[in-house]
Order: sequence, then C-alpha cells, then structure tokens
Amino acid sequence: MLAGEVVKRAYSRAVSPSKLVSILKSRSLDNDEDELSLKVDGEERYTADDIAAALLERVLPRPCSLSLAYLSQALSSSLLSPRTFLIHLLFYLSDNELPIIESIGSIAGVLLSCPTSLQETDPLPSLLSRPLETHSEDALKDSLAALSNGKVDTLSLLLPFLRLSTNSSAPSSVTALTAQIVSILSPFPPPSLDVALEAGNLLPMFPEEISGPLRNFLGSLMADLTQDGPMASAQITPSTRRLLEGHIHQNGQASVGTLPLKPTIALLLEHAHRAHRWTQSDIPLGSTDKFPRPSSNFIRLLKAGRYLTSDREELIKILFEVSLERLIQAGEAEIGKVSGVRNWGWAVEGLPLLLRWWHDSGEEMNGKISEKGNGQDPLDIVSPLKLALQSMSSVLQTYSQQVMQAYGKAIQSSEVEGKSSGFNPPVGWQIITIQEYLIGNLVHLGLLTNEEAATVTPEVSVISAQTGESLIGRITSEPKSHLEPLIFYICYAYRASFHFTTEILKVIQDAPQVMPPENLLLLVSSHPCLLSAITTYVCPPSFLQLTTSHLLSEPAEIDNLARSEDPQGYLTKFGEGIVLIESFVREFELRLPNLLVKARRAVGYDLLSTEETERLNRWVKAIFGSDGIEDQLLLATPPQALYILLPTLVQQALAAVAYGQIDLDILHSGGVIGWLCCEIVRLGALSTLHLIVLQALALGDSCPPQLLRVNNKELASLLDPSHGLQEVVSSSNFNITGLRSKLESQELLAVSGLPPQRLAVAVQSIHDFPIASPEWPRIFFDSISASLNRFQGAFETLRLILTEAFTSSFASSLNVTSNELYKKFVPLLLSLDCGGHDPLARILPLSLPDAMQNPQDLSVYASNVAVLIKDCVSAITMIWGREQGLQIVHELVEELAPDVLSSPLPSPKTKPTNVIQKNKKHARNRQLNAKKEQVKEEVLKGLQDDEEFNNQWSDILKR
Repeated sequence: MLAGEVVKRAYSRAVSPSKLVSILKSRSLDNDEDELSLKVDGEERYTADDIAAALLERVLPRPCSLSLAYLSQALSSSLLSPRTFLIHLLFYLSDNELPIIESIGSIAGVLLSCPTSLQETDPLPSLLSRPLETHSEDALKDSLAALSNGKVDTLSLLLPFLRLSTNSSAPSSVTALTAQIVSILSPFPPPSLDVALEAGNLLPMFPEEISGPLRNFLGSLMADLTQDGPMASAQITPSTRRLLEGHIHQNGQASVGTLPLKPTIALLLEHAHRAHRWTQSDIPLGSTDKFPRPSSNFIRLLKAGRYLTSDREELIKILFEVSLERLIQAGEAEIGKVSGVRNWGWAVEGLPLLLRWWHDSGEEMNGKISEKGNGQDPLDIVSPLKLALQSMSSVLQTYSQQVMQAYGKAIQSSEVEGKSSGFNPPVGWQIITIQEYLIGNLVHLGLLTNEEAATVTPEVSVISAQTGESLIGRITSEPKSHLEPLIFYICYAYRASFHFTTEILKVIQDAPQVMPPENLLLLVSSHPCLLSAITTYVCPPSFLQLTTSHLLSEPAEIDNLARSEDPQGYLTKFGEGIVLIESFVREFELRLPNLLVKARRAVGYDLLSTEETERLNRWVKAIFGSDGIEDQLLLATPPQALYILLPTLVQQALAAVAYGQIDLDILHSGGVIGWLCCEIVRLGALSTLHLIVLQALALGDSCPPQLLRVNNKELASLLDPSHGLQEVVSSSNFNITGLRSKLESQELLAVSGLPPQRLAVAVQSIHDFPIASPEWPRIFFDSISASLNRFQGAFETLRLILTEAFTSSFASSLNVTSNELYKKFVPLLLSLDCGGHDPLARILPLSLPDAMQNPQDLSVYASNVAVLIKDCVSAITMIWGREQGLQIVHELVEELAPDVLSSPLPSPKTKPTNVIQKNKKHARNRQLNAKKEQVKEEVLKGLQDDEEFNNQWSDILKR
C-alpha cells in the first residue's frame, strides 16, 4: 500500500496521529537502506520523500486540524525532518496555484513549533533537486525525469513565501518562517540574476527580520557575480551584463563604469515629479509657441538621460517604459486618485510634450539630439515606441479596462446617490485606451504620422484631435450627484484635461475684472484630482503665483463698481479664491502666500494700528450688535484686510461666548480653524472656549469639506493622546468622536508613514539600487530631503556621500561592481536639486572632506578625487548648462590653488590637557597638512593633464 493511501485511510477513519506515525515508522526505510528498495520482504517501504508527499497532499490546499496533527506528530517524532517537508512545500507552491494564505499560515506554524525546526548551523542549499518519490513506478519515472532537467534556484522556490510576506494581513507564522528560511539560505552558487532582481524589488516591503538577511544574501550575490569564474559568467546574461560589468582604465585607475539605464531613469523620473513642486514654469496661455513648453524639471530629466547615454532611441524607449510602468505599478486603487491622475497625465500628455520640445530644441540640448551633431535632425520615435508598447501590450490593455471599470463604478454611484436622470458624458470628449490616447497625442504633436502610427500599433485606430463642449460650463451646471463621473471624465478623456486647464487658467487670468463663475473655484478646490490634472501642464508654484496675483490682489479701481453693487457677493467670490489657494497649497505642500500667513495669527489689541483698531471695533460692534453686518461695513473693509483680521476677531469674540453673543457664520475660514487648533494644543486645559468655537466651525453642516482637508493635520493633532487634551475635551462637551468620524469619512486620517530612512543607510543602499524595488527612489529621496532640511544639512549630506566614496574600496583599483555603480551615481546625485535645494555639486569646492585621513597611496587617492570632480562638472554642465559648470570649476581652482580640500565643517577641537598633548597635536596636524598639500597638487595636476577636461576649461586651469 502506498504511503498516500495509508494516510488517506487513516484520515477517513480518524486514526490518532500517534498510531499513524507508528504505522509509517514501521514501514519507513532506515537511513542506511537503499532508497530504491521499494519492497522488503514483500512489504511496501517508504522514503522520507514518500511520507512528506503523502502528508502534503493531505494538508493542502485546505488543511484541517487532524491533518495538521498528523504533520506535527510526524515532525516531532523525527519520522520526517522539517527540511524535507519544507522542500516539498516549496516545490508545491511553485508548481501549483497558491492556496489561501491562512492554509500556508497553519502549515508554517506547525513547522516553526517543531523542536527540531530549521537550524542555522545547517544551511539550505541555494540549488535544490526535485524530491525523489519512490512510492510508485510512475512517480519514480516522473521524479527521475525532473532530476534530469537539473536543479532549481531555491530563491525562485521561495518567491511565493516572499510575496506573501509583503501582505500586511499575512499571518505572523508566514513571516517568521520566511525569515528563518532566508537566514539559512546559502548564497553560493548564486541564483539567476532575474530571480535575485525580483526578490530585491520586494525588499522595502519586508519587515526587518526578512529584509536584513535577504539584503545580506543579495549583497553576497552582487559580490560573487563580479568574479571571473565560469559560474559567475554563466549567470550574467547579455541583457543584464550592462547592469553589472565594469572595466579598468589602462593606468590602473578604477573607472566609473556604466550606470544601468532603466533603474537610473526611474530614479530621475521620481526626482522630476518631486521637483515639479518647486519649479516655476510658463503658463500655457497666450503663448506664441504652438505647443506648451515643458517645465524645466522635466527638461533636466531629459538632459540627465543624455548625460547617461548617447543612444537616443534607447533613451526614448526607456522613458516610455518607465513612465508607463510607474502608472501601472501604482495599481487599480490609484485610478481616479491624485497620484493616479498625475502619473496618467505624465504618461500620455507630459512625456509626449517633452519629446516634442526635444524635437524642436536642438540648440538648447547642445546639439546632441542628433547623431550627426547638428541638432536639427527629426526625432525618430517609431522604433522605440513600438518596442515599448509591444513589450507592455497586455498590461496596458488590462489597465485601460480598469480605467473603464472605475468610470462605470463612478456612474453607478452617481445614479444611486442622485434623484435626477442618468449621467451623460460631455459632448465631444471620449475616454479611450491608453495606447489610443498616447498614439493620438503623438500624432497631434507631429511626432508621428498616421502611417507611422499604423506600423507601431496596427490594432489601434488613431483618434483625431477634437474640441468638445466647455468643461467649465459643464462642471458649474452639473448636479452634485453627477460630479464624480464628470471629474473622472475630465481627468481621463482624450485631451480633456488640457482644455479644462486652458479654460480655468483663462478664468483666473481674467479675475478680478471678470469674476469667476459661481462655485467654480469651490468645485475645483474640492476635487484634488482636478488640481493634479492642472499641474500636468503648469508647475504648482507657477499656478500658485497666478492665483495669488489675480485672486488675492488688492481691489483696483475697476473693481469698486462690482463691490458696490454686490458687496456680499464680492466677499464670497474672494472667499472662494481663498479656499482654492488653501487647498492647492495643502495638496502640493507649498509655502503659503503672505496673506494666508498673516491670517493664521492673532494680534494683541495693543499691537494693532489705529486703522486696524477702528476696523476691529466696527466689526465687533456689528457682530455683537443687533443691526448685523451692513453693506457699508463690507465696502469699507477690503476682503484682504478682513481675512487677516479674522483670528484677532475670534480672539476678541471668545470672551463673549459665555454670554451667547457670538455669531459664527462670518468665521468660516481655513486660517481660523488652523489657528484655533494650535491655540487648543498650546493652552491645553485652558482651551474650553476655543473647543466650543471650533466645534461650531468644523463640525457644523456649513463647513465645506475643503477646509477640513486644508486643516486635517491640525485637526488630527487634537486626537493625539500625547497632548493631554482628554480632560478639557470632556469638560467642554467637544464631540471628539464626531471629529474623528468626519475626518475618516473624508479619508483625512491617513496612517502616518515610517520616518525617513537614516541618511547613512540610504547612501549605502546606492550600491545595490539596480536590484532595489520600485519603491526605492521614493524612500531614497525622502531620506535625502530630510537630511537637507536639517541644520547645515547640505554640508552634512555631502560629507556622508563623499565619505562613502573616499574609502579604501573606492580608491583601490579592484573592479568591484557595487563601487563602480556608486562612483558613477554620485556625480549624477550631486547634480540634482533635491528637496528644492541647490544641487550639492554647488558646494563641492568647499566640501571635499578628508574621508581618508591617512591615505596610503596619495596618487591613487588624488586620482580618484580628480575623477569625481571631472564627472561632477560634466554632469552639472550637461544638466544645468555651461554657466553652472564654469562657476564650479572656477571655485574649484580657487580652492585647489591656495588652500583647498579642507572641510568647512571640521571636527570639534578639544583643548589639550597638557603641553605634551598640545605638541603632539600640532605635529600631527603638520603631517596631515603636508599630505593634504600633496593631494591638492596631485588633484590639480590630474585635472590639468586630462586633455578633454583641460580643453573645455583651459582658460581657468592655466591661470
């Protein structure tokens, strides 16, 4: 009887686990017996693989308590080793559809509870053979056939466990077992690079108990693949050799190698999207250009790409791939959300506009868009576009279907909510697939002809450029219940977002002479995805500057007539502009305009000017008096002055709350709500009156959701128990539960993310960034930005980056791949304006540190310093222009010639305790200074002797 049959019968008869194990033991082969002895004395005998296969068949796909008990008894009685069963489990998960996660969690728990569980002293081989099952001739033949196909990467078999461990709802037993397996996994011989890349992509999503040992494992892989042995050579395929290989210059100096293009472009694209928040751009309205000019952050992305490669077709292909992958990787959940709309807008509108600019701007690209060097050859995108779309055809089609499904859900939701007739899409606009949108836009921009488009995607028809009904008119007249599908349509229909942006910019530019349509600005401010769609064509700072100058400006004489005819309506329009700007500033984390800053503070009565005191008295009298607020008072008070006055007015009005004399309707202001929250946290137990006013403002039905969104951080701070507000909240009858519910209903109580990664860890992660996950650029730039925002952050950040470079491994002539990547990466990193700060290369002349206090080989050290300087100057010149490169070279020579390479942030000097220590210190400093001078001379000589560098900057180097 086969082992599987024995277990099956035992299960059907509910045989106890101990009895079943006893039966199996009596028929199992001893360790010294021949595993191919299927029968002994006419009785079937079982190998450990037979027993493991039989038990695995019983516990999967859905285990029950009895089958798990069988497995536990077999493991604890040493009938079966955890390693043998684990290998069977790994092959099962690799070959079959993944069971429900609870099933795997139960099995993992049994394996972990075994007294003889997986031991760190007994590593798991990195290559595994499929288990040999001898319980039948057919099984034996299948096993032998599988063995003939060779061994399998253990890491590839572990991928199902790794993917499960990224799930936040995964049982702890799955995570613990995965961590234990990874910790005993042998890195040699290394697995295939494709498998390692997939595992590396998941690294940021793992808990530390998995990411730590896995990171060490992948680090060993990177080191091993750079050796010259036959196994390493076999692992590096032609498609990945460019990622890992480096070479050595003839003079023995380590070269900078070649950065892997695709992950580097993905990193640069993440930076370009971030830089969009602090970059000024032209307003695409009234421009003489036929097509809008891309913002400079994306132009620098293109120039950085040209710095990385001279193959423009390869660069274009990767730009398409990375942009589309960024959109798709965000997943279905981001469709219709701010980030999803931003990535959609970039992929189908922003990138084509950037390529059109490249097509027209050979001179600004230094004549390097053409292989012939004249900068005017047409930009051919047919081949790279075709390759990109063909490789992603299925996933793009799936994403397009998800977009249509999301649109359908929005329509269904509006029909359930609304009592009016069904939603009708705007006339003349159409939602199409992402391939049709992209191809149609490239044809519209003149980058493709209709014939070329047919060769790129024969199955996709080219949509013609069209203009439908006014989207501004439609959004202001649409029933509230239909706004959700309409907003979705504006964001995703072909070129609808561009025309909507053009219309909204025209409305704002015409203000205040022509006031915006009623409720338009409120509707736009209440839908962040519309704001995101606008920033596809206009950088946030430029849009903020436009809205501030037209919506917050002091009323000109031409406005006096409009104000006198309808002072309350004029004030309402001004308030709508305030709400739009508040929402925009909050969404893109911009600096508040001065008017909004002033409106967030209350001024003491004694500190007010005479005019402000009189104005305050008139408003206090109007609010608390019986006459109410008259038009004459509104006409006498500019809206800007009233807005600034509101916090002070509330402060004065709080004293009247106890007498029931306050009128809260006038105080619906984002600045007031934020100010109240700050005052409540500051005053603590003395904030009863502030809580009463805040409840009337924030929890009332008349409070617009935009103001909750603007002040979500301040309102959420009241829920923080560390502020100790529980007692005063209770005594004032403040509805804290209602506040929490209201914030949750608006999805404004997002779980706070982890603090940024330490800069030292982020810098070290550069070595392995080609195998990092798609989340690595975000994590890396979060860390860099946090470091730059600290005191003297730029110098400290640059010091850490350069210290990692000027180590013995950097200065050595060994060809180590991770160091090659790092050295090439550093000049590019120093050329980026991270976090809105100047590129770190700007302070490079002042910040070359003594990372090697006592370099053993001065010439090698100086040579590497010179290489870094040349690469930084090359990168900054290519990306930012010759003037920036000229400035850096000029400052470098100024520092190198007389007094260079001393750190601007020296270590704190401690006073010597006696004369001997003082003399020793002076002798040591003289020795170090002498070596510094030698390094300076060697570095300057290296720059002057470099023919290409010297030709480019000869006027400075030969001074």
